[in-house]
Amino acid sequence: MSAPSGEFDEVEEEIRRFSGELEEKYEQKRRECRLDRDQALLRLSEMEAETLRKVEAEWSAREKDLELLAAGLEREIASIRDDVSGRIGGGPALKALQEEFFAMVLGEKEP
Repeated sequence: MSAPSGEFDEVEEEIRRFSGELEEKYEQKRRECRLDRDQALLRLSEMEAETLRKVEAEWSAREKDLELLAAGLEREIASIRDDVSGRIGGGPALKALQEEFFAMVLGEKEP
C-alpha cells in the first residue's frame, strides 16, 4: 500500500508550519529572557550605586565627626598647656623647656 503523494505533502506542510511556530515561540522566549536579564542587571547596578552613595555619605559623616573631635581635643590641649604655662611662669629658658616637654608628651617630638 502506498499513501497518496498529497497526504505526504500535507504532513510535510503541517510539520513545517509547526516547526515555524516553535521557532517563533523559542525566539520570543529568548528575547523575553534577554530583556529580563538586562532589567535584572540594571536593577543590580542601581542597587550597587545606591549602596555606594550610602557608604560614601556615612564615611563623610564619620570624617566630619573625627575632625570635630580632633579640633575639640586640640582646643583642650591648648587650654591645658596655657593653664600649666600660667602656673609655672619663669624665664625664657624655662618656657623653652616647658614647650619641649609638651612636644614630647604630645608626640610632636622624639624624646
